[in-house]
Amino acid sequence: MPRELTKSDREHCLPLSDFLLELLKRRRIFNGTSDWIFQSTRLNNRPISSGTGILHKVRAKSGIRFTFHDLRRTFLTMGEKLDVPTYALKRLVNHSVSNDMTGRYLVLDIERLRTYMTQISEAFIELLGVDDVLVKEWKPDDTSETSITVPT
Repeated sequence: MPRELTKSDREHCLPLSDFLLELLKRRRIFNGTSDWIFQSTRLNNRPISSGTGILHKVRAKSGIRFTFHDLRRTFLTMGEKLDVPTYALKRLVNHSVSNDMTGRYLVLDIERLRTYMTQISEAFIELLGVDDVLVKEWKPDDTSETSITVPT
């Protein structure tokens, strides 16, 4: 993501695990002719803005009240449980290391970060009992073009 679009004003490249990449590819296939993977439901050929609409839908379907920061906290906590190095976790979530002299000198390779992203993704897949084959066969449900149905 270009630095101008990030809260931290730093460019952010997010390495994706194979699972996440496949999930986004499937989302793109079922999104039709839009240029956006996450298409606005209100505006033609525009991306979703803040994502609050989807957040409300997921809360309603799951019965769990959470925020986007809760998702970041959960991601970071899982990474810490898996012994992902702190600097790698900070880089994955685009947190600053500028106040730390060691962090300023580190150059973390995107492929090494992808390894950590894959570890974290696989831990959530296992924890949630997601069957990778069923996700690859995912199709949108009839309630909304932006909903994702994950088989249980």
